Amino acid sequence: MTRSELFRQMPRTLRSAFGLALGAVLLIACMTLASMSAVAQFATPTQLSLVNSWVDAGFTTSHAMVEDANGIVELRGSIEGGTTGAAFTLPAGYRPATDVYVPVDLCNATKGRLLIQSTGVVTVQAEKSFTDAQCFTSLDGASFAVSATGYTALTLINGWTNAPFGTSNAAFKNIAGGFTSRARSPLPGPIPYHSTCPQAFVPLPMSTFPSICVTPQMGGCTFHPLAS
Repeated sequence: MTRSELFRQMPRTLRSAFGLALGAVLLIACMTLASMSAVAQFATPTQLSLVNSWVDAGFTTSHAMVEDANGIVELRGSIEGGTTGAAFTLPAGYRPATDVYVPVDLCNATKGRLLIQSTGVVTVQAEKSFTDAQCFTSLDGASFAVSATGYTALTLINGWTNAPFGTSNAAFKNIAGGFTSRARSPLPGPIPYHSTCPQAFVPLPMSTFPSICVTPQMGGCTFHPLAS
């Protein structure tokens, strides 16, 4: 290649190098902003002490952590292994007043739940095989209320009653515009509609969220615009 050809290609080479450098800077900036956002959403986490051979899952998820966000305890991360279902004990201040059942995802999108006792002991239970939990148990999205303060009792209808399993009575609360319920699903009545929300808490579109049956089987609750 002649010297003149080298001079002609130099601007193209410089533009290419500048483009690569700019792309690298933008990538680093995006990763930094995403990291800052994640930290902001989980600002003061406490790492959990796992027991019975449970360890943090090796799927690039975060450590098993817990945080109290305005009275709502939120779990984070994922775990695997475990010789028994008892995985960890929540520190004092993060424990529910009564037993709580929270749905979680297990290996290969199978379903399970966490039994969170008032003592703080958290036990993983699988819908199908316990090996699904040992393979992978996600804690992300699992949350519960520490106490009944600020919650309004639901008026149950159609033969539904509060379940006698050491859980709280059915209640709800509006937190930052979002509907939050506490307590296990009531005992079943003859038809599926079990309570009516006050008009101020009725969703505009029909909404559905997951729930748990007596065994770790999964179900769902649906909110209708007609408040039932």
